[in-house]
Amino acid sequence: MTATAAEYRPGEFWRRELPPLRAVFHGMAGLALIVIDGYVDLDPGGRPGLGARVHGEFGVPVIGVAKSLFRGAVHAAEVRRGRSARPLYVTAVGISVPDAARMVGQMSGPYRIPDALRLADQLARGVEQTPR
Repeated sequence: MTATAAEYRPGEFWRRELPPLRAVFHGMAGLALIVIDGYVDLDPGGRPGLGARVHGEFGVPVIGVAKSLFRGAVHAAEVRRGRSARPLYVTAVGISVPDAARMVGQMSGPYRIPDALRLADQLARGVEQTPR
């Protein structure tokens, strides 16, 4: 377990999210790819977001999938899934952004948010799972 989560501060999401990821992945071998709910980098200049820090920590490719546009993240690929007119914003490190966007578009689930991210979010929030 980790201590109480840090407060959210725009542009510093990683401060709150990286410690629990360290706890979950501690001692885990064989990771080939990590998909996060957030940005890899926050601007075209490479200002590191959560995904860049996860990549630095675990040394595997990281795909960032954000639900809202972060000011300045004009480099993110927009991916529309299902019937949603609202895009997801995809960034990546260790894999090209076009390849990452293609993978996000092909992830399981008929809705805007891929099933894996939706279920991970529900688990993190302690929401009971209901079958579809």
